[in-house]
Amino acid sequence: MLMTVSAFFNSFIGFPICRFTQSPLSLTEILKMNQEKLNKIFDIVCILEIIGCVLLFLIAMPMKYGFGDDSLIRPFGMLHGLFFMAFVYLAFKVRDYYKWNTKEFLTVILFAIIPFFTWFVHRKINNFEAQKLNEE
Repeated sequence: MLMTVSAFFNSFIGFPICRFTQSPLSLTEILKMNQEKLNKIFDIVCILEIIGCVLLFLIAMPMKYGFGDDSLIRPFGMLHGLFFMAFVYLAFKVRDYYKWNTKEFLTVILFAIIPFFTWFVHRKINNFEAQKLNEE
């Protein structure tokens, strides 16, 4: 049974993430992606995780606790959670490519938990890619 990412989250959380389009990527396609695409997506997810933190911590939470309007907590919280889960999943998938030992890998996972620290992971993988290009 082939299920799109959007359909998976729709069945998991009970309502569609995107009401207008379905994601063209299925879970099976994500699992079979080549390493170059995974690295690029991981780099993008590092940035998206930071954006999710900004939306949740600097917009939605001040609106809730400062003005009593909690209407943004649920959508921004779900986005942040989705980006967090994608970050952790992709960290496992790209671990061997970036040659992270156990200590480095656990640091990357810890940085996913600390708000805004995925920026350091983003910089680390960009430095790795730059070094790799200089070696070639």
